[in-house]
Amino acid sequence: MLSALTYCCVFLANFLIPMVGVKLLLLISTIMISLGLVLSGLATHVWHLYLSCSLCCGIGISLMYGVIIGVLPQWFVKKRSTVFGFQSSMLSATALIFPFIITVSNDTLGIVWMYRILGLAFFALNAVAILLIKERPSDNNITPLRRKKKILDTAVLKNKTLVVWTIAGPIFSWCQYITYTFLPQYATYLGLSTTESSATITVFAATSIIGRVVMGLLADRLGNLNTYIVFTTIASLLILFHWMFAYDLASLISFAIVYGLFSGGHYALASPITVAIAGLPMYPAATSFRMLAYCFGIVGPTIASTIEEATNGKPYLCYKLFAGFALLICVILACIVRHHLSKKVCDKI
Repeated sequence: MLSALTYCCVFLANFLIPMVGVKLLLLISTIMISLGLVLSGLATHVWHLYLSCSLCCGIGISLMYGVIIGVLPQWFVKKRSTVFGFQSSMLSATALIFPFIITVSNDTLGIVWMYRILGLAFFALNAVAILLIKERPSDNNITPLRRKKKILDTAVLKNKTLVVWTIAGPIFSWCQYITYTFLPQYATYLGLSTTESSATITVFAATSIIGRVVMGLLADRLGNLNTYIVFTTIASLLILFHWMFAYDLASLISFAIVYGLFSGGHYALASPITVAIAGLPMYPAATSFRMLAYCFGIVGPTIASTIEEATNGKPYLCYKLFAGFALLICVILACIVRHHLSKKVCDKI
């Protein structure tokens, strides 16, 4: 539910920016996330968590994400991919750092104060961002009504290249959800300890930070789609030929290290590629529909689990095949998009 809300409410963020402005919308989203975390610590029933963590935090994260990915392309042109590489790497940094904060605070102070600490820390850090962020002055010359029309303009869906690229988003999410969910479970299935199983995701998150930054730097030099196709192809092959034959801690850790370096193509480069396809004026509308499509990404693990239960093959084999071929489909779709933009193999696209 949290993931679905995070994606689908980006549309709402792009709709609200012309009305309330970037800073106020960021403040609202920060309060929603911080309040949701604090209230989660007071939950006594599951439905309390649905309201506080899923609904309140989910909408808050979505609004904040919508602001960030909308403002960044306005300021950066030549180094746009590098900036998005750094921005997406912070997601991995959060996944790397926050588990330690959660564990220490929960063990020493209890779950209620753990949520309070997370909420207060989040509010303090984002207060700095709210003070610093702003839109480009030239973009402010566009009236709110005109901007709203662009955000809601369904004409962007007539761009067949954008539609193909939008389809790649949820398919890419299928692979990422499966990796995050089933890699530690697979390690436990092999007989590894809980600490060793958790280490696979920790290493994966750590190398993802490096991989996404490097991806952004290379994309500004070689082209966004060129870099995306190369990195995503390698990530797919790593699943099909490395994870497929990983049966001990050493092989799983080595897979997590290398896969983390190559697996973040969509997170680092999806927005710059969208700008290249739709253009900056239509970018808000394109992003809104692209994020709505991401809602279908959450069904990936369910489909893979259904196939896994319906077959009598080797445990976790279907998950590996499903994730690997999902990335290959993304590569094929990216190649189609590249062919639409330029038929020359050597072009920087």
